[in-house]
Amino acid sequence: MRRRHGCRGIVMLVVCVALAGCSKKVTVPNVVGQAAAASTAITGADLVVGAITRENSSTVASGSVISQNPAAGASVASGTAVALTVSEGPQPSGTRALSTSSV
Repeated sequence: MRRRHGCRGIVMLVVCVALAGCSKKVTVPNVVGQAAAASTAITGADLVVGAITRENSSTVASGSVISQNPAAGASVASGTAVALTVSEGPQPSGTRALSTSSV
């Protein structure tokens, strides 16, 4: 008697491969303090660049990453978005932050 594997074996193999790809974990690289290289480091780790927020910083050079989420060293699924806060440099002189006060 001849055994036939048919489509069932192929389907099981495809399902196993697909599930293994979904559960792949990668480590988030540290991109804080980086500028242009931040994007390359993120995509090189099989992640994607997520939302980018810009804010003034007197301590971080303009164009450099101030913070990231998820944090460096976190284990996440491949394809996860890494949100970045990027420095616009110091607040321009002549502008002041709004404050509230009572008179």
